[in-house]
Amino acid sequence: MPDLTAHSWLAKFSPSDWLTAIVVILTAILVVMTYTLLLLSSRPHIVIRLLSKQGFFVDEEATVRLTLYNRKAWYGKSPATHVTAYVNFHQAIEPLKVYYGTNLEKIDTEYRRGKEKSKYFTVKDIALSPDERDAEGHLLGEDVDIKIRLPSQAGEYWMRVVVFTDQNSSRSVRFPLRVTINWIKLGMGGSDY
Repeated sequence: MPDLTAHSWLAKFSPSDWLTAIVVILTAILVVMTYTLLLLSSRPHIVIRLLSKQGFFVDEEATVRLTLYNRKAWYGKSPATHVTAYVNFHQAIEPLKVYYGTNLEKIDTEYRRGKEKSKYFTVKDIALSPDERDAEGHLLGEDVDIKIRLPSQAGEYWMRVVVFTDQNSSRSVRFPLRVTINWIKLGMGGSDY
């Protein structure tokens, strides 16, 4: 009759077998704990995309459109709540109005002065769901339209968008804005054909 006591069963394994088993179990526990910590510490990843053109004419009134969306990470989906975006323009550009909200129903005409003598609008209380998509699979975000007046001097200017969320996530992107002379409007360009 075989001996089925615990001691005899345990004696079949060498100390290196036991050490290997303990290492495998501890590794599995650490992997589960690490993945859980990643899920709990997941923060929104805000993406800022400029949808409008970046080339303008001097003294032109134009609308710059950008969109903010929340791209999920592979390890978790974190919503972005109470998102605040600061849309800064070079000091030579005159910001006129900002439109935002679900149907661009929120309007602000009061800009403030910021760093580098910039002029900026504050866009507040945006909520962005992670990886929200429409029926065609395109990412959905929050559109922001800013009406601006371009300077009378041709040159390279900029727009900087800085975003903060309640989940301690932030993002800053600087876009170049090129301003050129409209020779056709001045009657000096175009075709002779």
